[in-house]
Amino acid sequence: ATSEDGSLAGVLALLPAPYARKMAGIESTGRFAFNSIIKGQSNASLSPEIRVEFSLDEGQLSHEQLARPLRDVSFQAKLTNGKYRDNSSSVFTLEGFKGYFNRELIEMEASVSNFDAPEIDFNLNGVLPLETAYSLLGNPKITGGDGEVEVKNISIKGKLADMMAPSRMSRVEASGTLEFDDAALTVGEETLLLDRGELAISGNKLFINGLRLEGAGSDIAFEGSVFNALPVLLADSLNSKGAQLEFEAKLTARSLDIDRLLAFSALTPEEEAEPEPLRDSLAREQLHGRESLTNLLKGTFDARIEAFNYQKIEGEDFMGKLGIANGVMSVEG
Repeated sequence: ATSEDGSLAGVLALLPAPYARKMAGIESTGRFAFNSIIKGQSNASLSPEIRVEFSLDEGQLSHEQLARPLRDVSFQAKLTNGKYRDNSSSVFTLEGFKGYFNRELIEMEASVSNFDAPEIDFNLNGVLPLETAYSLLGNPKITGGDGEVEVKNISIKGKLADMMAPSRMSRVEASGTLEFDDAALTVGEETLLLDRGELAISGNKLFINGLRLEGAGSDIAFEGSVFNALPVLLADSLNSKGAQLEFEAKLTARSLDIDRLLAFSALTPEEEAEPEPLRDSLAREQLHGRESLTNLLKGTFDARIEAFNYQKIEGEDFMGKLGIANGVMSVEG
């Protein structure tokens, strides 16, 4: 089958079901070419050879999670079921992917082999304008974005099973940095701003360098290191076992308004206006979500806080340690 005027959505539907579901909702315009060969016997013991190649040039990609489409897109992709004509020898490759978010270039290369036990090779470079990409975070409470996140040479290579297991993350090659340039997210009536700083990835370690968070009555700077960032990230959607975000960091705050920060996980005014049974259900869901997050955290902050408040408590000039483990915070200082 050959086409010079095909549909990306139609081709993505040919992927194995778990991958096809993740790609659902992607639509394209542009010069889309498609070429496929299916040849051989198909029965209980034999599968035909499958080769699919497709490309997009001068295209546009849109998705419900993108505030604006990705423009001037080009790429080449291939899918084959390989030597043994089954999932174990199947390979999907994406080469030469280029596109523009708000005139900012993003480039990507990726491959997935052995669909029974996936091995991933992923590379990403470019700039993500949060005005366009904030909805990719998947949180409906985030209603806007501004500024940029610069993605520098993000590279992840290894088996998916190793990426999900903290004890095996040493087998995964991971590197690159994320730099923040006045990166802001709007949550309800509040705006959180990362006006500078970077996250540097090296294997299973994530270094926090000069990261400053402003907004919601708070002004906080972070330095430190984090383990198991990738297993915890995958745990949210793939149910990794035993993944905890372990960290050692310094926290320096000119101001810390705990009430306003906790309000990000509270019910919205619209949710508060719902009938009581639904409102109670939403509140339990919010609490469960907060507990799920705090249970993933384990570590200590060396803290210096000039001014803070929590409910009726107000304080100044705190120096000491904040520890988090098993969903409980300990304060010593």
